[in-house]
Order: sequence, then C-alpha cells, then structure tokens
Amino acid sequence: MLAPLWLSLSCLAFAGDVPGGHAASASRPHQSETDELVRKALGCEAEGREAERLIHLARAVAIDPGNALARALMGLVEVRGRWLRPDGAAAGVEPDRKAREREYLARRAATPTKADAQVRLADWCSKNGLEEQARAHYRVAIQLDPSKESAWRHLGYQKQGGRWVRPEDAAAEKAEAAAQKKADRSWRPRLERLRDGLSHRDADRREKARKELMAITDPRAVPSILLVLASGGETLQQAAAQALGRISGPRASDALVSLAILSPFRSVRDRASSALLFRDPGEVIGTLIGLLRRPFKYKVIPGDGPGTTGRLLVDGVAFDLRKTYRYPDMPRPESHAVNFPPGRNLDVAAVDRLVASKNAMEEQLARQETIRRAMAVDRRMEDDAAQLEKTNAAIRTVNDRALPILRTLTGRDDGPNPESWNSWWANELGLVSSSAPSSKPTYEDVETMPGVSFEVTVPTFHHGCFAAGTPVHTAGGPRAIETLRVGDLVLSQNLKDGSLGYRAVTGIHVNGPADTLRIVIAGEAVVATGIHRFWKVGMGWAMARDLRPGDRLRMAGRSGLVESVTPDARQTIYNLDVQGNRDYFVGIRGILVNDFGMVEPVETPFDAVPAAAGVATNP
Repeated sequence: MLAPLWLSLSCLAFAGDVPGGHAASASRPHQSETDELVRKALGCEAEGREAERLIHLARAVAIDPGNALARALMGLVEVRGRWLRPDGAAAGVEPDRKAREREYLARRAATPTKADAQVRLADWCSKNGLEEQARAHYRVAIQLDPSKESAWRHLGYQKQGGRWVRPEDAAAEKAEAAAQKKADRSWRPRLERLRDGLSHRDADRREKARKELMAITDPRAVPSILLVLASGGETLQQAAAQALGRISGPRASDALVSLAILSPFRSVRDRASSALLFRDPGEVIGTLIGLLRRPFKYKVIPGDGPGTTGRLLVDGVAFDLRKTYRYPDMPRPESHAVNFPPGRNLDVAAVDRLVASKNAMEEQLARQETIRRAMAVDRRMEDDAAQLEKTNAAIRTVNDRALPILRTLTGRDDGPNPESWNSWWANELGLVSSSAPSSKPTYEDVETMPGVSFEVTVPTFHHGCFAAGTPVHTAGGPRAIETLRVGDLVLSQNLKDGSLGYRAVTGIHVNGPADTLRIVIAGEAVVATGIHRFWKVGMGWAMARDLRPGDRLRMAGRSGLVESVTPDARQTIYNLDVQGNRDYFVGIRGILVNDFGMVEPVETPFDAVPAAAGVATNP
C-alpha cells in the first residue's frame, strides 16, 4: 500500500519536471487502461476515499502522461508545455516573460477603451508572445467597433454571408442543425403518438401518455412539443406547458414565455407563468423585457373640409410620424367653348337656360364628388387612428401578461416602460445601457402610413456574481475579484475533457447591490448571489440557492462538501467573462464556478462516474 501512495505523492511533488502532454499524447496505446483508472478515481472520490483516488490518478499519469483529465483531477495545469500546480505557475514563468508581462500591465493601464487603441495593444501582445491577452483585447476592440476586420481575422473569424464566423463555429452550427433535424425526425412521431394518447377516451391510455410526456427531458424535443402540442387546443397546450417546465435550458424557457404571453387560453397562460417562476431568471427576464412595448401616443387633428388639411401626429419609439391628409379643393370652373351655328330660329334665351342648367348640374355633381372624397379622407384618418388603437390594445395585452411575471421575478415595478426595464437589466448584466437619443427624427407622409410592427424576446439577459474580496485563481496566484482586468489570466477548466488551463478575462461586470448567500465549502466561505452556478461533481452546474449541505463540489485538483448555505448582506457584486471555457475558480481552495455567460445544459459531466465503473477496490 505504501509504494503506490509514494508513487502518487511523487507525481504531485515533481509535477513541474514532467513535460506537457501534447507531445506525449501523439500516440496513446494505453488510453483505455488509463481511462479506466480515471473512472476508478472518480468512484473513489464519490465515496470520499482520497488516498485511493490519488493512487489511481498517479497510475494513469505514469502510464499515459498525456491524460489531461487525470492531471486536472490531480490539480495540475499545463503552462507553456509543463505541468505545474496552480500555486507554482507564477514561479515557473521565465524572467523574460515576466518582464514582458510587466510591460503589458503598464501598457494596458495607459490604453484607453477605444477600438483602435485596443487593437494596437492586442498587436503588441501578439508580437510579444502574450496570445491569451492579445485575443482578449481583440475581442474588446470588436465589441467597441464591429467593423475592425483585422481584429476579427486575428481571432480566427471569416466573413460569410455578411457576418463574421469562425469555421469551427459554422461547422458546429451545421452539426447542431443536423442534430436537431435528426431529433425532430425522432421526436415528432413520438409526440404525435402521445398527443393521440392524451386525447384518447380511455383514462388509462391518457394517464400512460401523460406520464411518458412528463418523462421527456431532452432540450431538442422542444421544437416538436411546440409544433405538435402547443399548436393544439387548451388541453394539449396545458400538457405542453407542463412538459416544457421539466426540460432545462433556454429553448424550453423561451417556449414557456411564448405560451405564458401568447396562448389564447387563460389556464395555459397561468400554468406557463407559474413554471417560469422556477426557471433560471437569466433565461427569462431578458426575453420578457424584450416583449414590452410602450403604447403609441398619437393626436388626430381633423381638417375642415375641402381645401384644408388634417394631420395625424404619432409619437413613436425610434421616430415620430407626421401624416398629412389633404382634402380636395373646391371645384374650379374651366372654360370650354361650344359654338352654336347662327340662324333666325335659334332661341338664345333657351340656349342660355339650357347651358345654365347643365353648368349647375355639373357643378353640383362636382361638389358631391368633392364631399365624397373629403369624407373618404376622414374615414382614412379614422381608420389609421383605429389601427393605432388596435395596435396599442395588443401592446397593452402583452404588457399586462408580461409585467406580473417580471414583477415576481425581479421585485421591481417599472410599469410598461421598456426603457427603464432595459436600463435596469443592462446594469444587472454589467453592460452599458444605451440612452435614448435626445431628439428623434420626424418623417412626413402625405399618402399612406407605414404599418406598425412590434417585437415577441433577451435581454441578455447570468447571473450570478460574487462579493468583493472573493479570491480568484490567476496565473499570478489568488487575487480579489474586483481587482481583475480584461487580459488577466485565470485558472479555468475545460468541461469536455476536464483539462485545466489559464484563460484570459474578456469582460468585467459590476452589478448590484443584490442579495447574497454565504456558502461554506470544505471549511471555506464564499459569498455569491443565489443564481450563481457551482459545479456539482458528476452532475454539472447548480445554482447557489439550490445547494444543500452534503453536496460535493468540484475544486482545483479535488472536491469538497457543502457545509452550509445562509443569507448574507445585500451588497455590490462582481463577475467575469472568461475566454473559451467560460468558467474559473474562486476561494483559496479553488471552487469551480461558471462565468457571466449563459449556462447550457450538460449532457455528460466530465467527472461523472459511469455505471460500468462499479465500486473501486484497493489496489
């Protein structure tokens, strides 16, 4: 027993002398053997057998030095081709690189937050071997000015169809579309069968279909649920709302918002609205705010009949409209000579009377046509005003359905004021909210009024944050979260293969004040908002408010148990955007947490214990 334990301790003690895994992993003949050892280590971790866990991991590394997951579970991070402990990463930096990093920090402090300046700083970083920092500042540049093509290209993007995409992203989108199409072919007939079962006259058939529907958790089933069930009657829409409430992810949340706002059935809207209260607020609030609209303010100034003008003045969000309705002028006589042949029998007086009668009739017909056209102008003005009122009624309906949900989720009541809601939500997300322009353009229209359109979203619109003073593991050691800047390197974990690495901070978010929780994990307390995500070993992301004593959380090179979750003070909170992995480690012990990005459901956690692994035994 002592020899294997000494082996594991030796691997940890001399981790810095082991070359990085890229060269060693070119050929991995023992991969299946080492993967089995990693599975055994995870099984030991789940049962709290720490010594055996380290032994299995040490054997895996000894057999296959390129096993990134084994090294990550031992708390080793690859830094420029060498495996190091996070607390020794800073000490392993060459003097020349340290000098370049010091110069980088000085240049960063002197660089304004302008696109051209950020590109120049990124170019300098790239020339001096600071690639992570270079990518971070190129990203800042395109956020400030999306027209910076050089920044896009440095980040590996290509322009396709008028938008910048990375080849791997385009391939991923294509693969996702293919996967969704394949899922649709599977889910649609299955849901059609369940739809028939839900409507069956036999109670047992209905109950069986209901139970099978409630067991669906695949996010890719959402489009088929909307197509097959949500397009049906009240009973089917209720079933759709109930099923969507059991599926995780933004797709299901968006579908529930649609049912809560747009369903014609009150019972369906109530069920969907109730389900939204238990979703991740970051998936719901932005979408609901995106549906809010301010009703149009308008004023009708009628004309005074022929020869005058009427106006419709519309106060819009992006622009104002002044529509002029021109009434026809009063008919004007136009001379038209008619020659009568001379003759002694010509009765001039009779001709005069005939012509006068004809002229009077023509004038009367012209006046009647003028009045008819003037009345048509009045009707057109009334129709335009009625269309505005109809649009306002639809806006008020959506607002009246969205606002109660927003009030419950946020505790705020900004009323039907989308500008106020958007400003607040941007502040919550740590974004700069664009203020409304001081003056709006006014468009003139003398013939027709353009149709009025309104949006059904956003916005992003996660998230939780941490209190000031929370340590974040960086390449230079733990630092308080509020001191970090764009370009700093933080310890991060790849959730696909479990490997550890340092990734650049690409965004800083300061929010609040907000209510927080104090979570004690393995003897250390961290303070976070209730919706921040922590990685539960073998299960994936979980919100702080859902953590319970005894839950095991992933830490840098180990795991630890939640000891308590209690309310803490209302305070200013901080969060980060991290390039690539979208996660980082907090606390002195290094607890894996999600960054500010949207959380996607994890199908297979990297540290899950497969059923086939069984119970690990002593070596």
